[in-house]
Amino acid sequence: MNSLRIAENVIKRAFRHKKQLLILILLPIIIIGMMTKLIDEQGTKRVSQVGYVNLDHGVMGASLIDYLKSHVNADFIELSKKDLATIQGQKVNVTLHIPEDFSQGISEPQMGNVTLQSTESIPVYEALKAETNHYMTSLYVIDKLADTSVIPHFLTSMEDTKPANAPITNDDLEADTPSVGYEGLLISIGFITIFMMMLILITMDTLIEDKKRLTLARIFSHPVKEWEVVTGNLLGSLSLGMLQLIPILITLKIVFGIPWGNVFIGMAIILLAFLIMTTLLGIGLIGIIKNNFNPLLIITTVVIPTSILGGTFIPASMMPDTINKIAYIVPQKWVMASLTKILGGEPLHAVLLHIGVILLFGLAFATFGTHSLKPLND
Repeated sequence: MNSLRIAENVIKRAFRHKKQLLILILLPIIIIGMMTKLIDEQGTKRVSQVGYVNLDHGVMGASLIDYLKSHVNADFIELSKKDLATIQGQKVNVTLHIPEDFSQGISEPQMGNVTLQSTESIPVYEALKAETNHYMTSLYVIDKLADTSVIPHFLTSMEDTKPANAPITNDDLEADTPSVGYEGLLISIGFITIFMMMLILITMDTLIEDKKRLTLARIFSHPVKEWEVVTGNLLGSLSLGMLQLIPILITLKIVFGIPWGNVFIGMAIILLAFLIMTTLLGIGLIGIIKNNFNPLLIITTVVIPTSILGGTFIPASMMPDTINKIAYIVPQKWVMASLTKILGGEPLHAVLLHIGVILLFGLAFATFGTHSLKPLND
């Protein structure tokens, strides 16, 4: 009950500064629009080049190529076996090799001896891998459970229709906005996380003001526990954060044409976990900040450096491996890694570890804040 009263007080005080609250809500939406337009104008939608060698003497190799062409947003270039070793990284981003006995070797529910190679982890590589596995799994099931005479009809149906449970590809993301795809969405979300971290300032400003006006001292003079104060501020700040998060999710869905389902739900859960972590980080920082609260200092020493390291400014594929490994010490890295998995078509349970780690960051900050929270400064 005490926590709810504190949360109510936090919300009421925030609405006294309506202009600041409006900026906090609208700024990320404006950023999404600006990033979308910028990406469109600069032509960052680069269709990936996929070079393939089909040595299969049966019909399934050609059918697989046709299926991938209709399900993955990329330019497919047929290569000779001689060109395969030299062309990768120069003219094509990904190479696909289908062996001679592909049609005769449908005996495993995975890619089998189909070889995919890429110089870096890019969305089209993940999409190709997921779609190839889906295709091979379907062939395997038919081979084991049905008459093989069904396979020609199956191949035709795979070319004409897209399975309802197929992983999301660039085509899915570009259904409503063909000028912006996977990369644009990931870049936009990366910048959005920076503005979501501005919630730290609201949380810290509220507690600092309570210290200055001795409100916190009066609260602690009653039978109120430290965790109740932390929980109250958490609930209040989260309520304000939801006013920011919900419009962000709606805008992302509309602008990028994200379908309802695994991708949208996963993205919402990841950003909610990040919102919780951000609020708890603000509570943790209040334990080391005295009366002189400088928002610019927090932005330059906490928000910007961790965002750069976490890959919200620069994609992980453009950063050295050493930096990518070190980056796991900041929550933004876990956010971007989980979003990459979800947008790449992986199920929600594949990012549960990432979400748990993000929340553990927040728990660690909140624990520190609870133990260091003092009603009066020394």
